[in-house]
Amino acid sequence: KPLERIRRTVSSACLGNQGGRERKKSRGEHSAAASDVAADLGVSCTILDRIGKPVPETTTNSEAWQTGYTLELKYTLKEENAGLLEKKLRIETNLPACSEISLPKRVVAGDIVTSPYARLEFCSRGDCKWLWCVESEKGWELVAEGKPDLAVDEQHVGKRIKIKCEPACGGRLGEPREAVSVEPVMGAPRLEFMKARHERMARSKPDTSLRIMTYNILADVYSKTDYARDVLFPEIAPEHLDTGYRQQLSLFEIGGFASDVVCLQEMDTYLYDKFWSPRLESMGYSGFFGPKTSKAEGCALFWKSGRLSAIGKESIHIRDYFGDEQWLEQHLGVGVGRAIASDPNLAAILKKISTAAQFVLLEENDSKRKILVTNTHLYFHPGASHVRSLSVAVMLAYASDLLSRHKLLGDCVVLICGDLNSEPDTGAIELLAKGSVSREHYEWLDCLRFSWKGRDEEAGFEQDEELKYELDAGSALGGEAVTGFYLKNPFGPLTSADGLRSSFTNYVKGYIGALDYIFFNPQGMKLEDFAPLPLERDLCREEDVDSEGRVLKQGYLPSQAFPSDHVSLVADFSFLDASGATATGGVPLAWPPPEDREVMPLPASRWNEGKAADALRQGKIIAVPTDTIYGVAAAASSDEGIDRIYDAKQRPAFLPLALCIAHASEIGRYGEASHLPGGLVEEFLPGPYTLLLNRKEDSELSKNLNPGTKTVGIRVPESSFVRGVVSQLGFAIALTSANISGGQSSTAVGHFREIWSKCANVYDGGSLNAGTSGSTIIDLTQEGVYKIVRKGCSEAEARSILERYGINEQQ
Repeated sequence: KPLERIRRTVSSACLGNQGGRERKKSRGEHSAAASDVAADLGVSCTILDRIGKPVPETTTNSEAWQTGYTLELKYTLKEENAGLLEKKLRIETNLPACSEISLPKRVVAGDIVTSPYARLEFCSRGDCKWLWCVESEKGWELVAEGKPDLAVDEQHVGKRIKIKCEPACGGRLGEPREAVSVEPVMGAPRLEFMKARHERMARSKPDTSLRIMTYNILADVYSKTDYARDVLFPEIAPEHLDTGYRQQLSLFEIGGFASDVVCLQEMDTYLYDKFWSPRLESMGYSGFFGPKTSKAEGCALFWKSGRLSAIGKESIHIRDYFGDEQWLEQHLGVGVGRAIASDPNLAAILKKISTAAQFVLLEENDSKRKILVTNTHLYFHPGASHVRSLSVAVMLAYASDLLSRHKLLGDCVVLICGDLNSEPDTGAIELLAKGSVSREHYEWLDCLRFSWKGRDEEAGFEQDEELKYELDAGSALGGEAVTGFYLKNPFGPLTSADGLRSSFTNYVKGYIGALDYIFFNPQGMKLEDFAPLPLERDLCREEDVDSEGRVLKQGYLPSQAFPSDHVSLVADFSFLDASGATATGGVPLAWPPPEDREVMPLPASRWNEGKAADALRQGKIIAVPTDTIYGVAAAASSDEGIDRIYDAKQRPAFLPLALCIAHASEIGRYGEASHLPGGLVEEFLPGPYTLLLNRKEDSELSKNLNPGTKTVGIRVPESSFVRGVVSQLGFAIALTSANISGGQSSTAVGHFREIWSKCANVYDGGSLNAGTSGSTIIDLTQEGVYKIVRKGCSEAEARSILERYGINEQQ
């Protein structure tokens, strides 16, 4: 628009002071009146260029308003005898400005560097002048100036901090703006473990290696829920769960590793621009954000721009590809898309998941070597392991397609990072590490067991209390064969940087597990170093660990010293040419997970029944909660499993093992029960009883189960988990108490820790309150009489039942 519009605007402003008479006129009348009144008042408005020459009124505003020009105003006041007044105003465009500034609610003293959020315009953080002040009796005392970051001295604990920004650029100054911390400065947390990891990795990194970090930082949108505070994180103080506090510790941890690539999950959408992006940019990173479909949070991927440049970056929503049958057929195999579309339950689930995946194709600035990095956070629900396997398949196929589009397939190293919400022995990890998942994998059974009942997706929460699930009444709990999907990794077997040895990366009340990974293709990279992960004692307060390192009271994540419910993974890699490539990239074992990996308890939930049954099927043993005490179990048909029980318990070979079945109706498969009165077995089972019967000759029980003994004890515990495991196995399990032979029976998983390492998995059902006596063992081998072999739970009730059926105690 031409400059003459300025005169009209000024005229209108003058007219506005003349009362409401002219405001009632039409727009055309208003403009005419404005010009007339302005003329009467002698108002003129002119822009002068740098040599004082008037700028023609036909000049556009964008050309006329320039720094160094002058706005000349001439006007006459309406007061009587007022003369002509003149004012000249220097024009400044794009003046440096700080439109918003704030400090964390809780500033932390010590090594944690405090950095304000500042929305700057036409200047950078380095251009501005920064003043730091601390509250004192005399007012605000200057303690530092120059930099926008400050490690607050511990002498200022208990006082508030003020930051002042004086925006500047090229000698031009803007209006200052300041902010004061809401809460007084907090004392420095104990960060010995975090610092030790930093120092350990600082000593080992060669200049040529590539350092990768992945970290679930715990989104504010989840940490502030009642479920988080009351169930997941009940032991952390509110000030340490505060997002502002946790952000500062997370930033300190990330900065201390100086990684070349940083993959973050559970990044709050509103905090990406307000906190993370500017902070990491000031540390030399470039990056981008990939929100989930819920928009509340997502993934963020950063790289050191001094070393790496992005050739291309993309973010996708996995569910978009599950709805494309043609894409699935082309990339996952013939029949996959059709099979998903034909299963309404599975198709509905796959269309609702909010999972996002990020892909960035990086190039080293010096060597021009190409690196593809993928970052994701898979759907969390424990019953949706099959969904995670399919999600990984889509992500790998997309990565392969991306490299094909860039003509780099086979000529580019690949890194798959993130919170995969999958333990090392699950299908998603098998697909990555082994290179394929078979149609017979036990997790496909979940396709029939898990369904989506309802969800408030707009809320963006993924806690159980925000979602409702159902276990279908017709679910395949009886060992029914299920045909799944054959999935193949287009990159072949990938190697996990931790060798799948990590005992946990997530440690909260009710769940402990290894969920976070850095996978790489060993044909192009070699693992040089891996940052040590914490032990359980490292999570504890100093006073909760004795002088010999024994844990007196277990700590959990997050805590004062650990800002997330996950721990970060950091690994250093070197690059290999074809002649230096190895099968596993310097990691001793790629697949399966090593058997000597430290075992951590898993929840004894229905969603883990398939995993437990699969371990038994392989001849391994597990620890389970029953209705009385904790027990150790093996498949009753497995010679290897039976031997492992005796080895784990150091149990004499002559001591027999009992059987556990899923339903009382199955008792005749393993023991002679035809002589028992009708209904008697159902009176006892399920319940805290073991019925001793003569062993069936054709029962297919292991030859190692109680050799030389003609009898067998059979139980049906009032434990839905144990019965579910037996149902999925399709055969009885051998079960005995979880303790070293001769020791005290266990009513909590912590009571038998000495045998955890012998188990494939330990399942935690909480503290049991039936005492330590175990089940009551009743000898029913002879018709019409009984004998109490071992007094245990509900003995008196057992005698009453037997008397009611006319069975007398053997004398």
